[in-house]
Amino acid sequence: MVEGSNAIADKSQELYYKTTFDAAVRYSTNLEELEVNLEYDSIALLLHITAKPAFRDRMHTLYLYTPDINADENIQGPRWIGDAQEHLLNETLAAFRSSSEAVFLLSRCFQNLDNAKNLQRIELCSQDGHSLVLEALRHAHFSRELAYLQVEPSRLTRVGYGCLSSTPHVFASFIKGLQIQPYLSDENHSSHNMSSEERETNIHGGHIKDYKPTTPEFKRLIRDLAGVESLELNGCRSSSELRLCHGCEDLFANSFAPVSMRNLTTLTINSVFISGGRLRSFIKGHAATLQAIDIGFTSLTDGSWRSVAQGMAKLPHLSTLNLTSIRQRRSANPRAIKYARPANFAATDEVRYKEPSHVQHFLSVFVACFSTVLCTNPSRFSWSRPKYFEARLFQLPAIALPSGQLEALL
Repeated sequence: MVEGSNAIADKSQELYYKTTFDAAVRYSTNLEELEVNLEYDSIALLLHITAKPAFRDRMHTLYLYTPDINADENIQGPRWIGDAQEHLLNETLAAFRSSSEAVFLLSRCFQNLDNAKNLQRIELCSQDGHSLVLEALRHAHFSRELAYLQVEPSRLTRVGYGCLSSTPHVFASFIKGLQIQPYLSDENHSSHNMSSEERETNIHGGHIKDYKPTTPEFKRLIRDLAGVESLELNGCRSSSELRLCHGCEDLFANSFAPVSMRNLTTLTINSVFISGGRLRSFIKGHAATLQAIDIGFTSLTDGSWRSVAQGMAKLPHLSTLNLTSIRQRRSANPRAIKYARPANFAATDEVRYKEPSHVQHFLSVFVACFSTVLCTNPSRFSWSRPKYFEARLFQLPAIALPSGQLEALL
């Protein structure tokens, strides 16, 4: 009788594991990139999923979000009732995120995920919830460096950041990447109260005045987390109507330029106004580790993209290069152009290369044929803006030539 019961139990267990495996295969696409809200029901479901090896081993990226509660349009009655309920829900969710229960539940999830075979990234896609995620990783004794965090420099002292702003070094072993996103409101724009006549004669263009996001807490965070492998630096605007952005200038010059990020392999820069000299110097300072560079909608306030490209070409391990709509304050020097760009190199405003030989080939042609065109992109501002020149990008032919044959092609 006992033997029969054991056989039934074994058969049931075999069926359970087969069913679980089949479910994992069926929902593999959903499991590979899993999005979870930092609230009780979602974390409880995540705990259930991560407890099953067949499920957690399918996971590649875990995205964590802070719920954004909007007023329910179906609520009947005066509008203020809906607003009150929305406020109450947000307060309840915030209270849960700061509770020991939330840390306990999420830490159990991370304990399970520590054994996930294919997990590569745990990304907090929010400007809140840092304390919850980091404390949960610490309580789980998480042994892997997989966390990517969004950080708004001037808001680092907010409640949601908590332990990250006070003791960033404690969590350095969990953090693999930083995504820096300054916050900019209309009041930071110097031309906000200008008359139309003043705007037209404003020699600075649409200038963001005296916005300096760097704080002592942010400087300490960058210093203590200098071991990250990935850095994403986002600016405030993608259009080139500024001569100098005080926020971008302050952020890069005071927080990143003085720091050596010893393990930096990936550098991403978006919508930033930056000194060409400082950018080339930063790239040169990380030549031993940089493997991927992604720069988009970025304007040099001095210097040239030709010079920056020359610096990139000297990186011994650069294997990935993405460039999109890169601009500079001055046009290309005609005397520096060695060759005209070949006709079969199709013009584009975006290039993406993921082979070291293709990257080096592109950079060599880009430097030799470097030219610019005056920016004519429309702007939402009607007043006169500083002139910017966009570096002319191009696609290489399908077959990259071996090194040393550039002159034969041109």
